[in-house]
Amino acid sequence: MTLCEICSKITLKELQAPLPYYAHLPLEDLRLSAKTCKLCDLLLTALCKAHIAEFRLEDEPQGFKEQGKSLTPLYPLPTQLRLSTNKIAKGYISETSAISQEPDVALYLGLASRDPPHVPFLVGVLDLHAASDAAIGLGLKPHEQIDAIETFENLRELLAETPVEAETGERVIPHRLLEITNREDGDAPQVRLIETGTLSEPAAHLKWIALSWRWGTGLTMTTTKASFPQHLTRIAFGSLPKTFQDAVDVTKKLGIRYLWIDALCIIQDDADDWRTESAIMGHIYRNSHCALSAHAAMDWSTGFVLVALDRPKPLELGRADPEGCTFLVSEPTDIIMELEHDHLSKRGWILQERLLPRQIVHFCPGQIIFEARDHLGVWTGRRISTFQPQKPSRPLIVEPHADSSPISWFNVVERYTSTALTKETDKLVALEGLAKVTEKSCGVTYLVGLWVDRLHTGLLWAAKKPMRKPSAHRAPSWSWACLEGAVQYPLTFEHRITELAAPDFDFVGAAAFDGYPALTLDADLSSAIVSRTPETGRLPQRPPIVYSKDGGMETLADVAHRHNLGTINDPEPLRALGYGLLRLVSDPQIDENTPVRFVVDKAMNPVGWAAMDEDEHEAFRATLEPGKEVLDNITFIKVATLAQDAPAEIADIHLGMNSTLPPRTFVLFLRVFNKIDVEAEPGRVQWLCRRIGMGCIYGRVPFADATREKVWLF
Repeated sequence: MTLCEICSKITLKELQAPLPYYAHLPLEDLRLSAKTCKLCDLLLTALCKAHIAEFRLEDEPQGFKEQGKSLTPLYPLPTQLRLSTNKIAKGYISETSAISQEPDVALYLGLASRDPPHVPFLVGVLDLHAASDAAIGLGLKPHEQIDAIETFENLRELLAETPVEAETGERVIPHRLLEITNREDGDAPQVRLIETGTLSEPAAHLKWIALSWRWGTGLTMTTTKASFPQHLTRIAFGSLPKTFQDAVDVTKKLGIRYLWIDALCIIQDDADDWRTESAIMGHIYRNSHCALSAHAAMDWSTGFVLVALDRPKPLELGRADPEGCTFLVSEPTDIIMELEHDHLSKRGWILQERLLPRQIVHFCPGQIIFEARDHLGVWTGRRISTFQPQKPSRPLIVEPHADSSPISWFNVVERYTSTALTKETDKLVALEGLAKVTEKSCGVTYLVGLWVDRLHTGLLWAAKKPMRKPSAHRAPSWSWACLEGAVQYPLTFEHRITELAAPDFDFVGAAAFDGYPALTLDADLSSAIVSRTPETGRLPQRPPIVYSKDGGMETLADVAHRHNLGTINDPEPLRALGYGLLRLVSDPQIDENTPVRFVVDKAMNPVGWAAMDEDEHEAFRATLEPGKEVLDNITFIKVATLAQDAPAEIADIHLGMNSTLPPRTFVLFLRVFNKIDVEAEPGRVQWLCRRIGMGCIYGRVPFADATREKVWLF
């Protein structure tokens, strides 16, 4: 791949010139040129990353280009790509892009209309370095050469200098660690398994490094009942797979004596040992000196250090400059893209290993990234250059001395349920370490994926797509862990959760049922009619609905007919009659691919929406009737209500005028299995139910026949 005619003629002085900005290709031609031009390909990748970051698309940049997806929704044509070393103030670039030197010597990418020309809109940034004395004279710094020894020395200093908060209470340590010592002949390090209970070193002072890696298949080098005695004596360094060898070498270079690798520190064919060690795994990562995250290793066999040290060669430009002012262009490290869009981050077990350690060293292809609580660092070739990001690179879950569960837990669940697990039975186990560390720090009871102090919000998860039952029962129906598939929380924004200050039910308690807790709630129970056919994405625009101050809802046509208003083009007559106008759509935080159904009143007017957990034939097997358009009398309970005077920007409706919003009540749809007498309360029954979905209902009329009941949710 070479340079196109335009890119081959770019000079540094042209990029540094004041307005007008250097005009590159029209956007519609850039994709075609990127197939043969190195710089056009680099520019297109930067644009794709900006598109993905701003709109939270799941596509990888390369896949985004290969699939031929259009950039026109974000960048309307006709648009010209503009390049400049003068910072373009207005626009968007990733908040976690790490420029390796001062921003005033970077190459900024902007987009502007071609006719008439406008000031470009900032959409990306690239690193610039000098490749000649002439470029140094124009303010660019030379590109640093790779120096692995200096890099690890710098990293060792950085880990030692970074302050970390101390563990509260008694410090939990691993039961076994790998001890790494130097051989007298200076050859490969000596490795053996040790039991920490035999160490004279106090637990409070013990330092170890924990490896976060992808298992893959075919690994035979593990600790088993048979190999355990030998591993206590010696583990030959040469017998370790390459990924483990790299972890040992890095641990040694960082000056730490002990290393924890689950495959070697847990007896793999001992179920009791696995349960014991997995129960403290969260503390092992949390209390480690740091974690090594092997993004660059595909599995146990490939290793990660050499791949991380193999930095992509920058692209040299300016050869056509008669003054010989050559310079280098390269893509800066976007930390979020590197850490959250790779194969390692798609594994379920890895999430808690990313969120718990106080310090992490990420070994990515061609890059090393340092991550601590409030700052990040990227490798420039010789050193780790640190900076404070505008927003945290990972959600803060474990807050010392907190008195409530973290709001960010809902974001964690959304991310976790989108990852993959080899074993279905690990669904709760792979997050248990994170839950236990969080429970210890905040003192709130953890309940099968939810927190008791935010139970009403925790119950309001919705399936992104219809979920499926696992091969074996593993959680109650009210927990997101009961089914296979990704979930979302429509109320994940903090101000929305604040609006749900109190639940609409009373939590009586949780009692064991079929091996898991069943919730007992005193709740308002009612029934609803739900449309049979789901709609994907936002609910289609039905005829406008008007609501009165008493919470009643009617179609616009019915109100106009009753009051002889004719065709209503002006909302003022409605306002004078005490009506408000709205169009009913799904919650703006519901994923656009989520199948949702209308909740309708007896006149078939929509009064809310429903998102069912499973496929309709599973959720409504007992109620489906051929040819029927609706599902009658689906039982639901009120969970929480957004206040009537909630801000318009968090509404689940589009108002046709500025007026007070109707209450929006979030509900759980249930399947009733039985009703039994409550011995302590003669004449009252307890409803035995399973959850089948969640939704939102507007106004008060749908709750007119609600009764307060004791509901047993299992």
